[in-house]
Amino acid sequence: MHKANGQLNKWQMKLCYYGGGGIMANIYYSDMDGTLLNAVGRLESHQRERLRRLLLEGVQFSVATGRNMHMIRSELKDLPIVLPVIENNGSYLTDYQTGEKLVVNYFPHDHLREIINVFMGSSTSPMFLLIEDGVEITYASNNQLNEGMLQFREFRRSLGEETFELIDDLSGLPFHQLVNLQAVGREDEILELTKILETFPERYEVHAMNTYDGWWYANIASHDSSKAHGLELVRQQLKPEDQIIVFGDNVNDIPMLKVADISIAVNNALPMVKQAADIVIGNHGDGAVIDFIEQHRDKKIVIK
Repeated sequence: MHKANGQLNKWQMKLCYYGGGGIMANIYYSDMDGTLLNAVGRLESHQRERLRRLLLEGVQFSVATGRNMHMIRSELKDLPIVLPVIENNGSYLTDYQTGEKLVVNYFPHDHLREIINVFMGSSTSPMFLLIEDGVEITYASNNQLNEGMLQFREFRRSLGEETFELIDDLSGLPFHQLVNLQAVGREDEILELTKILETFPERYEVHAMNTYDGWWYANIASHDSSKAHGLELVRQQLKPEDQIIVFGDNVNDIPMLKVADISIAVNNALPMVKQAADIVIGNHGDGAVIDFIEQHRDKKIVIK
């Protein structure tokens, strides 16, 4: 199984086009939280069934999300998605049906020890994500736990995920298998941490955002670990006439909006996201993403 940074093989894409060669297809990718899902992070059953019908009728749809595969499947269930899923903000491109990681963007080793020390010396609660024997495992420190991290861990466990481990010493982990470093903290703590992380070279992708209950989240990964880069890998396997259409709501979606052919923000998106989008549609809680796909399917969308 291919584990290195690289290209998707066409046999891995398994795209199903109706109508044969030369027919344009719309390729839809949606963010999940705040975009496809409702206000409590769920995909209601009747919305899931609408998506199922679209997929069975040949609509090409997948997700680009900060969630991992376990958290994605908790909402999408058994939907017949054939496009690769862009998970963990672009850390992986994954086959939804098999769970096979088609591309893994490992963390660059340049400045690795310095960056680890920044996390360990911060007032946040850090967690490190590794791939071990093909399995994603998140490690957090028993010595730097805050309430936000405990809530995050309990949420993951409520979904049946068991690959979230608390250990005393993060420094002994096999860092050659590291994918990204994350932290949970209050707004001032996370903004201070990201300000330091952004001083490192451009080989890294840094994100910070408000998550829930006043807690903020920070992430640093390879520069290739982005939704935008994941879309570019998918684009390499498409026909020239195909359109990539994306939906988003938050700052980590903006690079993805910029590389898409058609970029769409939901009405509840941040102002800067709406400004970056070609189109603004309804609110995430009203099923606006699925409404748009049903209305347009494979019609060519032209921005005037």
